Amino acid sequence: MKKSIFILSIFSIIYSCSKKEVQILPSPQVINKVTIPLYTIGDTALGGKIAYILQRGDSGYDANIQHGLVAAISDQTSAIRWHNGTYKITGAKGVVIGTGFANTNSIISAQGETTTSYAAGLARTYKGGGYDDWFLPSKDELNKLYINKVIIGGFVNNNYWSSSEKDFEFAYKLNFTNGDQNANNKVNAFYVRAIRAF
Repeated sequence: MKKSIFILSIFSIIYSCSKKEVQILPSPQVINKVTIPLYTIGDTALGGKIAYILQRGDSGYDANIQHGLVAAISDQTSAIRWHNGTYKITGAKGVVIGTGFANTNSIISAQGETTTSYAAGLARTYKGGGYDDWFLPSKDELNKLYINKVIIGGFVNNNYWSSSEKDFEFAYKLNFTNGDQNANNKVNAFYVRAIRAF
């Protein structure tokens, strides 16, 4: 009888030690007992279509919590200029992922009240899904939309404005026919697709 109890005790110790070493990662993510769904590109969620999932190296990337970009379900316009009728430096110099929101704020601050007469203002006034934090994508954010354009859907083979400014006269646009990105005169009228971050 004593032998059985001793063997059972050893088994319990080994079992409890090995239990501590096993780590099961939840899916979907569970944080503080709140379930957060995992999205894939093309999912309809958060006011639009999931357009990009942040990867290691992207600003804002978190290995434990999924973050990314949501694209509006359709274009906000087919023809709008980048500036509000006056050439000026707006300070919208960010080009990488995670800078479009700040760029949009800088443009609006420099160009005047949020209006629908220029690209960044139009993007900001969009209220898809009831959200009010939409913005004009930066150069690299816009490129992610181009890369995933078929999965996201609704794009046309034409030029789209980014929020990234090159200088006094030029800002970056992307041609959705071939992926060509270059600076173009701010007075030109191109398409706009607003995005938001999650």
